[in-house]
Amino acid sequence: SSIASLSRDNPGKLLNNLIQEPTIAGKFFAKLTDLIAQSLVVVMIFSVLLISNASLTIILTLAIIVLLFLFRFFFKGIIDYIGKKRLKLAQDITNQGEQSIRAIRDIKLLELNYKTKNSFIEKYNKNRSVLFRLSSIQNLPLPLAEIIIVTGIVTFIFYIEIIKSQSIIDFIPILGFIVVAAQRLASNLSQILSSRVFLQAYIP
Repeated sequence: SSIASLSRDNPGKLLNNLIQEPTIAGKFFAKLTDLIAQSLVVVMIFSVLLISNASLTIILTLAIIVLLFLFRFFFKGIIDYIGKKRLKLAQDITNQGEQSIRAIRDIKLLELNYKTKNSFIEKYNKNRSVLFRLSSIQNLPLPLAEIIIVTGIVTFIFYIEIIKSQSIIDFIPILGFIVVAAQRLASNLSQILSSRVFLQAYIP
């Protein structure tokens, strides 16, 4: 029965799921909306770049596909682990807090203050470490996207100067436009990847 299942669950776990997780669920859907909006912006920027210079846009597209594949390959398992670990630690901390408050007299009588405090500290440190790792992965896409964009622009200059034996000065107007568009593209792509990391980590 539903009452039996409630009695089996830790009170702290239930409290965490009632109080903290709905707030995170709200952030989840806000990030999802942001992800959709950023994706539409990227599609529009790609369309403009494709009209301006198809060859450079194809190079950038291939580079971005490789970046996305490598990012997913290296970090998907870590992000899934972080998401489950975060939820478990949040539930454990809330549960221990609830139990410690109820058993405060027993803790003092049995002189378990030190043990209880250390247990809290250990859980909080683990939780902080997990959130730090998540934050680090979320902030990684921007420098990666910038590297990809810069590589694409350098490749374009190399192609014009070396392969086609033309002066890059003749391409300054279009190159300036592409640099501005690519910078905007890098910013949006990094936000998309960061939002994707957040969504994947908070799916549990």
